[in-house]
Amino acid sequence: NKLINAQNHGAAGAIVVTAPLYHRFRKPPNTWPSLMRHAPKNAVPLTFEENPENKIVVVKIGKNLAEKLVSGLGLSIEELQKNIDNSLTPQSKPIPEIKITIHTTLKAKKTPVKNIIGIIPGSDPEMKNQAVIIGAHYDHLGVKNDTIIYNGADDNASGSAGVMALARMFSILKNKPKRSLVFCTWAGEEKGLFGSRYYTGTDPRFPLAKTIAYINLDMIGRSDSSYVRISGINSGSLFKELLDKYSEECGITYSGRKSVSGSDHVSFFSKNIPVLGFNTGLHKDYHKPTDTLEKIDLNGEVKICNLVFKLTKTLADSSVVPEFKENTE
Repeated sequence: NKLINAQNHGAAGAIVVTAPLYHRFRKPPNTWPSLMRHAPKNAVPLTFEENPENKIVVVKIGKNLAEKLVSGLGLSIEELQKNIDNSLTPQSKPIPEIKITIHTTLKAKKTPVKNIIGIIPGSDPEMKNQAVIIGAHYDHLGVKNDTIIYNGADDNASGSAGVMALARMFSILKNKPKRSLVFCTWAGEEKGLFGSRYYTGTDPRFPLAKTIAYINLDMIGRSDSSYVRISGINSGSLFKELLDKYSEECGITYSGRKSVSGSDHVSFFSKNIPVLGFNTGLHKDYHKPTDTLEKIDLNGEVKICNLVFKLTKTLADSSVVPEFKENTE
C-alpha cells in the first residue's frame, strides 16, 4: 500500500531495504531471497502475487548499499528506523546529490506448491467445531549449482517430523480430544511464509474464528536435551500457566521471546489468533549445507514434542479458550 501510494503521488521508482534492526529474523512480505543474509547466492527473487496496479520499478538492496545511499543525511539506516519506531511518524528527507539509474532483468517463474493438512475431528459434539492447529514448514533452500545440498535437518525437518509425530500420538489415543486438531506442514516459509499466509488469507480448512490457538514448530532439533525458546507466550491468556506446569513435567527449561516473528505463527497472529512458536535457536549451521541429521538432538526433540502434546491436549479439552492479546510485551 505504501508503494502504491508513492506511485500515485508521482514516484518514479522505489528502493527497499529490509528493516535493519530485525534483519536476521524477519520474513519480508514479498521475499527477495538472493538479498537475505543466509540465502544461497544464486537464489531467484520471487513475489507472492501479481498486482496490475504496480507500474513503477521497485528493487530491493542490501544493507551496505543502503548505508551508502543515506550517508548524506548523517544517519545510519538503523538510526532512521529507531526514529520511525520511537515517533511513529515518517522520517522522510531528500538525500542531497544522489542520482540513481536502475536497470532490471526479471526472470519470472511460477511453481505450484502444496500445503499438507490432516485433521483429527474432536470427540465433543459442540466443541469439535473449534480447533487447535499444529504446524511447521517443510521447505528449505534446495540445491545450489546442482552439487551443493542444503539439507535442512534442523530447518525444518525437525519441525515437520515433530508435527507428524504429534499427529501419530493423537491418532492412537483411545479418548480423542474434545476439540478438533489440525496438523499442517506449510510450503514456502523460506520464501515469505507463503503457505501459512495462503491458508489464513485465502483457504483456511478450518474457520479462523473457530481456531483457538496455533502452535508452530520451527528448528526444534538443537535443544541440548533440555532447552527451548518459545515466542508468543503473552499472546494467549492460558499459555504461561500451562507451559510452567508441563515444561517441569517434561524436564525442559524454556525462555520466552516477547516478539512474534520469524516463522509461520506470524500468519496466525496477524489474524488475532493466540500463537506459540517453538524454536531451539540459531546456530552456525543455519541455512548452510552443514545442517545435517547427525547434529540433531533426538532426545531433546522428544521432550519438546511431549511438552507440545500435553499443552495441546489441555487446550483441546479445556472449557476455557485462550484470550488473544495483541500486545505481547
